[in-house]
Amino acid sequence: MMGPMGGMTGLAGLLSQETFGILLVFCRIGAAFTVMPAIGESYVLGRLRLLLAFVVSLLLSVPLAPVLPPMPEGVGALAGLVGVEVLTGLFLGGTLKLALTVMHFGGAVLAMQSGLSAASMFDPNEGAQGTIFGNLLTTLGLVLIVATDTHLLILKGLAASYAPLAPGADLPLGDMAEAILRLLGLAVAAGLRLSAPLVVVGFGLYLLMGILNRLMPSLQVLFVVMPLQITTALVVILFSVGMAGRLFLDTLEQALLWLDKA
Repeated sequence: MMGPMGGMTGLAGLLSQETFGILLVFCRIGAAFTVMPAIGESYVLGRLRLLLAFVVSLLLSVPLAPVLPPMPEGVGALAGLVGVEVLTGLFLGGTLKLALTVMHFGGAVLAMQSGLSAASMFDPNEGAQGTIFGNLLTTLGLVLIVATDTHLLILKGLAASYAPLAPGADLPLGDMAEAILRLLGLAVAAGLRLSAPLVVVGFGLYLLMGILNRLMPSLQVLFVVMPLQITTALVVILFSVGMAGRLFLDTLEQALLWLDKA
């Protein structure tokens, strides 16, 4: 029969392993929550973000217990395991963040074509100055994430990432780099598709400006065409908002599919 000291030792070891499992899951989830869209935005309270990451880690530690490795005995092995989990979480969250490139890039092109690129304002998502249309579309993307319950799919994808990217296993760095490049290409292509209608209309307006300048050199063409250019841009953007949301969600869906199949 196990004595009191043996029972206490076994209980202490069990508690240590359970605590280690929760904190190991927290390393990946907390790192992902730092950079992922919606939850990882700079204006979200940091302590609230950490609390949410800890609660999610606490809930996930029980079903993920079979795939979690035992607690390493050495400090170096422990630090290496924690570092890999933090890097994995940053990669997963950053991969999802790439979907917002659709809105940032598309908004920048729209602002340039409309003549409002100089009218910059503070972008809370990037913590720097940004274009008006870029801020508008980025905010629209974040609203769509919450309104369509995509943030719940993101949490499901983070939980599913433990199957292909088990803690303690070697990271597929080649596949990770390929996924980043592929998703970045998709985001840039979607941003170009988003701004394509205004680019075509803007080309027509620039052609009109050139013809008027040739026909009437004394006419202040810029002051005549600029109101028409801004009005046309606003009308085109009004009819393109729905397409912008669809392109953003499609890109985010591609990131989530990689998360499930990685």
